[in-house]
Amino acid sequence: MQESRVFKLLEISSYLPKLPEDIGEILNILKDPIEADIDNLVEKVSKISELNELMLHNLNSGYFKLRKEITSIKEAIIYLGLRTVQNLLLFFITINLFPESMRKSNRKIKMMSYWKHVMGTSVASCMLAEKLKKGDKFKLFSYGLVHDIGIIVLDTCFPELVEKIIEKMYTGMDLTSSERIYLDNLTHGDIGAWLCRRWNIREDIPGQYNAKRVLQMV
Repeated sequence: MQESRVFKLLEISSYLPKLPEDIGEILNILKDPIEADIDNLVEKVSKISELNELMLHNLNSGYFKLRKEITSIKEAIIYLGLRTVQNLLLFFITINLFPESMRKSNRKIKMMSYWKHVMGTSVASCMLAEKLKKGDKFKLFSYGLVHDIGIIVLDTCFPELVEKIIEKMYTGMDLTSSERIYLDNLTHGDIGAWLCRRWNIREDIPGQYNAKRVLQMV
């Protein structure tokens, strides 16, 4: 497959999520944390009931160990801070856009394991940055959330290629080298970066970073 063909096939794939206009507007607001209009952000998130409910349900699930129940997005921003809420919104938007029902039946990646992995990378990066007093912990958290999104794109649209890549890895070859064989010298990082550009996700989030690279930035 030629590089242009990989992206062309992604462009026409019926399995690649189409970014709804209202979600696109939220992502556009999240691009610039400093200039973000909090009231505008709260209004747009509140209008998307599924996203609003998902956000509040998970904030109050016990995972974040909050000392009080959060009842609104605005309250979450006041209690957790705008940049933390922005990162969580990015995470939950991505979950919403890649539901199990949209993926081919022969998919290879377990979504629950994937989400645990990216959240773990994000939290670890944030904690290390805070502990070492080095790097921007919020930015590193964002990097962790999208560092492997290209894998989900591939598994959603081309599970047969993912299967071949996995089989090649069973022979002892590393992930990057295996991907380059079947993606014409591309990797899931390149696919992730392409998606970030396509969805207009914050420009300071490099989709090409892998977990090791993210942690090395601390």
